Order: sequence, then structure tokens, then C-alpha cells
Amino acid sequence: MKKVLMCLMAFCLFSGVVIAADSPIDKGSIFLKGGFNFASTSGDIVGNESLTQITLQPAIGVFVSPGFVIGGELLFQNTSWGGSSQTMVGIGPFAGYFFDSNPEQTTIKGKAYPYIMGQFVYTNQSFEGDDDIGITAFGAKVGMAFMASEAVSLDSGVGITSQSASYDGQSASGIVLSIGVGITAFIW
Repeated sequence: MKKVLMCLMAFCLFSGVVIAADSPIDKGSIFLKGGFNFASTSGDIVGNESLTQITLQPAIGVFVSPGFVIGGELLFQNTSWGGSSQTMVGIGPFAGYFFDSNPEQTTIKGKAYPYIMGQFVYTNQSFEGDDDIGITAFGAKVGMAFMASEAVSLDSGVGITSQSASYDGQSASGIVLSIGVGITAFIW
């Protein structure tokens, strides 16, 4: 059953490749994005302990119509401080729309594509010797993809995410505001 589902998912993701796309955001184009972050914190803020955090966040999507992309993303994060560590693993879908800001421009390199994205991510946070915490997050982002080449863009964006966590019969929630930069590859 797992093999059938994996084959079906691969077919759905890559079936658009056979369609000739005229731009990176045209129907059939593949969207590949990867995020990597390393952070090291020390001082009173972490109880005079050293805190290290490594995050990996890949995403893949397919443009199902011109400008409209759907896909999925994964989240892997490991945090260690003192003698403790925690691991977070997450998965979720996303959808977005890229606007063709200058349809008359025929060269892709140098073109800018403003975009909006929405996502849902469910994560499971595991602590050494402690109960797991389930976290759900709904988010939205607006940004700009600047095409550095025919297939690679440099991105910048601003996002807002609503998170809620549940553990030991209790719950907590909050809002995260973010600003970031990234790199995206388009296969078209």
C-alpha cells in the first residue's frame, strides 16, 4: 500500500513536467525550495548554557495553472543546550500564487515575481525523557522572487504564523512574525 501511495504521489507531483512551460511560474513547472539555518546562543538568556539549533526545511511543489503552485514541505529541527536536546519533525501542505509583474518582459533573468503563500504545518516536538508536544501552525507570507538566472530566484518575504501547542492536557498559542530571504529553483 505504501508503494502505491508513493508512486501515485510522485506521478501527481511530476506529471506536469511533460507540459511545455513558457516561464518558471507556468503550468507544469516544478518549485523546489530549501531552507537551512544554524544558530548558536549563549549568555544569561539561556541560563549561561550554550544553545545550538540546526534547522532544515525543504519544500516541493508543482504549478497547476499559471502562477498557482501547490505542494508540501518538511521540517527537521534539532536543538541542544547543556545536557539536553529536543527534536522537532513537521510536515504540511502549502499553496501560493506568483504574479507576473511584467508579462511583456521576455527574458526571465532579472524578472521579479511578487507572491503570496499560505501553509499549514503539524510538528511533533520530542524532548529527552519527557512527553512529546504537538504543534499546529497556520501561516501566510508575502514576498518577491527575483530571478537570478533562468531557473533560480533569490527571495525575500514577510510572514505571520499562528501557532498552537498541546501537552499534558494543557494548551498554549501565539503569533510569530518573520522576515526572511531564501533561494528557490524552478524546473521548467
